[in-house]
Amino acid sequence: MSKWWLYDQRQRWGGKVHVCVPLIALLLCVLSVFLELRIIDDLRMQLNGFTNDPNSAVYRFGWLNQYTNTLFYNVPILLFGLSLSMLTGWLMEWKLRSHRSA
Repeated sequence: MSKWWLYDQRQRWGGKVHVCVPLIALLLCVLSVFLELRIIDDLRMQLNGFTNDPNSAVYRFGWLNQYTNTLFYNVPILLFGLSLSMLTGWLMEWKLRSHRSA
């Protein structure tokens, strides 16, 4: 869907604005990974370690337990997925545009 949207919007935007889309998407991907790592570290601090640390509240539980289920779906993961789809759509539209002009 992002490829189709970018293809439709290409005529409205100038070349400089169209280049901003992958840069912003890449920046948001990096930001979302950073935020997810902070969430994981915060969870590690709250639980006094990971599942292999004897002082941890989740020692020997494994990662699939009621304390760590917040890692499966949250805002940084959603942001990463949306940014990655926009970046992929832009690359597909760019390839289509460069193929048609050649």
